[in-house]
Amino acid sequence: MKLADRIQRGQTPYYIKKEKAYREKATEEIPSISSYSKESYEKFIESFLMLARRNTGETTRMAFLNADWRDFESTPASKVNPDNSITIFDYHRILTKTGWKVTCRIECPLSSERLSGNQVQKMQDRRILGTVGRTLLIAKRS
Repeated sequence: MKLADRIQRGQTPYYIKKEKAYREKATEEIPSISSYSKESYEKFIESFLMLARRNTGETTRMAFLNADWRDFESTPASKVNPDNSITIFDYHRILTKTGWKVTCRIECPLSSERLSGNQVQKMQDRRILGTVGRTLLIAKRS
């Protein structure tokens, strides 16, 4: 499925879902994060975390709340391509690479009401795994 089709169906990473809002604030010198590839997005997060580390004290703790992104609404679990996903494992790797040490991981459930009955039925029929939560990583400077 093309990215444009995913956007129309609401099946994109948050940074792409917010493309319109980001584009309105973008300039030539500072492009919209929604225009980034997965690799560019990861480099952006990496540079942000390095900057945060350089500008914080030794006792600083970071709370990093995020969710995995994968094409869960249209792809059966057996066909999910992890190369197209951004998961908490990617964020953990980037935190570690940039000098942060994850000290806690906390699962934060969301209401299942965010998925309609029709969505749940389609996901069951197609053997698609959904998610109704976020993961909170607590990290300290290492």
